[in-house]
Amino acid sequence: MHTRRRAAAFGLLVAGAAAAAVLHWWAGFGFPLPWVDEAHFLAPARSVIARGTLAAPQIAAPRGIFWMPDGYSVLVAPIAGSVTVVRAFSLLAAVAFAACLLVAVASARGAVVWVGAAAAAWLLTPRVVLLSNVARMEAPVLALAGVALLLVGRRRWVAALAVAALAPLVHPVGAVVLAAVAVCAARFRNGQRGRWDLILLAAVAVAWAAETAWFAGHAELAAQHLAFQLQRKAGRPPSLPWTRALLLVAATAGALWAARRRDPAARGPLAAACMLMAGGFVLVTAVGNELWYEALGGATATLLVVAGTAALLPLARSPLMTVAGAMVGVVVAASGITATLTTPLYGMAPGIGRTGEWRQFAADAVGALDRLDARLDAPATVVVHRLSGIGPWLYDRQWRHLRVVQPTPVTPVAADDSDYVLATLDRRPLTRAVTKAELPAGEPVLSLRSNQGSFELRVHEGPFRSP
Repeated sequence: MHTRRRAAAFGLLVAGAAAAAVLHWWAGFGFPLPWVDEAHFLAPARSVIARGTLAAPQIAAPRGIFWMPDGYSVLVAPIAGSVTVVRAFSLLAAVAFAACLLVAVASARGAVVWVGAAAAAWLLTPRVVLLSNVARMEAPVLALAGVALLLVGRRRWVAALAVAALAPLVHPVGAVVLAAVAVCAARFRNGQRGRWDLILLAAVAVAWAAETAWFAGHAELAAQHLAFQLQRKAGRPPSLPWTRALLLVAATAGALWAARRRDPAARGPLAAACMLMAGGFVLVTAVGNELWYEALGGATATLLVVAGTAALLPLARSPLMTVAGAMVGVVVAASGITATLTTPLYGMAPGIGRTGEWRQFAADAVGALDRLDARLDAPATVVVHRLSGIGPWLYDRQWRHLRVVQPTPVTPVAADDSDYVLATLDRRPLTRAVTKAELPAGEPVLSLRSNQGSFELRVHEGPFRSP
């Protein structure tokens, strides 16, 4: 019976992962629209391979960026040449998190079918589809969380702490993963370790030392970047809707319940770690109030609470409960697919049937800039508007005269350094759109519209005007 339940659980997860892959393929890995964060984080990643440094002159950061840790840029450096491949990596990371969670609960002989159904449904909810199809850090952080939970379930505390300690190097929200594992290690203590666990811990310590030295060597610049980031976050009031408040209460109660257990199957440590992570993600979402955290404090926290509860429960004695779990998962997954396909999230939709528009537009834009470069007889700097998502398609191209740079809010480009400015006008409704009032007066020297009219490229002489 146990084997059949495991098979059913993993079958549900495989079906959910396959459906998620189909959703991403239909969307051409173009949902969301090219996002400016991707331009920020892929620039240093490409520099790691091309220059052997984290310096990012492509975004006016010749000494690097210090408002985020560098683990993500190092992690995706080998594949950073393609936005599509990096987005596909996010999907793989999300699936890895779900799979690790399921394996951990199965090893603890918990209610595994319910976790398989919940994990499959999680992969298909709209915000998770968004999170796992963008070149950002949240999905890799979750993959590390999944591996850490797998190790917690086996009471391999040294290895679990080492993996969890990598998460904050990828994104600060990874501190939730490290804190949850550290608390459980302190509470439950007894475990096992081997030589490779210590080697892994030493390697992670070296990574932390390297990052600390990098920041310390640029202390003044790092202070400026971090001050900007903290001021930006402070300008957003905390938000805790009642649904997340209930999740926080459930996670707290579950963690306290799990902390009282000391059983040989390691259900207590696994359940406690899941609950603590869930509560931490809810708090991060409430305080950070960031678009990309929404999936962490909602769908992901819910999945972790389900997994933590399932780890504490013995395998369902009634076949009816197993069937009920599978049916609930199917219903929720179907609802997630429907919502993803039919309801614009933050004003964005997968755009099925129009997946090639952006790729063709970006290729046409590069061709138009090639022609502009051929007409020039002196070096010229093209400043890309900081809200335009086209940056990664233009970085590191070998033009004779053009040098493309895309400033960020914390790394501006002086007006005197702008020979041309470039902006892509699109239908992105969430961020403040590029307005024509920001463009220099006069006709553009280069203008291009996508074949279906969703995107427009404009290149003008002179600097941008204030919005």
